[in-house]
Amino acid sequence: MNTSLVRKSLCFLLLSALIVTMTMPFHSSAAAADAGEVIDYSAEDLGNGITVESVITLSSTRTLRSASNTSTFKRDGKEIAKVTLYATFTYNGSLASVWSTDYSKSTSLGWFYRSHQITTMDRMPSATATLDAKLQGIVGIIPVHITLRCSPTGTITK
Repeated sequence: MNTSLVRKSLCFLLLSALIVTMTMPFHSSAAAADAGEVIDYSAEDLGNGITVESVITLSSTRTLRSASNTSTFKRDGKEIAKVTLYATFTYNGSLASVWSTDYSKSTSLGWFYRSHQITTMDRMPSATATLDAKLQGIVGIIPVHITLRCSPTGTITK
C-alpha cells in the first residue's frame, strides 16, 4: 500500500473535517439576527396596512461570508411575522458558492407561515440563496421572497 497516498488522503479528510466544523453557521435564530454588521436596510409598503422592513447583516472571514436577511412584516404598525434567511458563502476572487443555508420564522396576531422553500444557485461566478414562502392572515396571503447573493469578491447583496 502506498503510504504517501494514505497520508495525503488522511490529511485531506482531516483538513476537510476541520474546515466544515469551523465554518458551520454559528447562530441561534435570535443571536444571528443581532450579530454582525448591518450592510443594508430597506422598507416597503405592501398595501392594506402591511409594511415590510428588511435588514441584511454580515459576519465574515477571509474566504467566508455568513449573512442573514431578516424581513419583518407589520400590519398597522404591529409585528405580524419575522422571517430570516441565513446563508454562508465561500468565495476566492474568481467565483462564489453557497456553503450552507438555514432559516427562522415567527408569527403573531393570527398570522401563520406556510409552504417555504430555500433554493440555492451556484452560478459562475456569483452564488445566490433564496427563500420563498407565504404568510396568511386576515387580509389574505402575502408572498415572502428573501434573497442573498455573494459576488466572487465576497460582496453580499440582496
